[in-house]
Amino acid sequence: MSWQTKIKDVSQLALRIYKAFAHNDLDKWDEFIHPEVKLNSPAGRDITGLDALKSFGAAFHAAFRPNIDLIDHYVAGDRGLLTVNLQ
Repeated sequence: MSWQTKIKDVSQLALRIYKAFAHNDLDKWDEFIHPEVKLNSPAGRDITGLDALKSFGAAFHAAFRPNIDLIDHYVAGDRGLLTVNLQ
């Protein structure tokens, strides 16, 4: 599958992104994240491209070996927000 896989439910998309990150299964992102994705967050600035995002995620997991628990998620229109607990 490619990033063009149609996921009409934004809530489902947010949960799939979370699950792939939480389980360090970042290749799953190929199915639904645009190859020219851009990330700007407190944890990483100016991250451009799916490969760079996956490298960032892999480095995060290697450095912290986190347990990532979903606390809640919110969806408004075409935007979603996840609240997680990192242990």
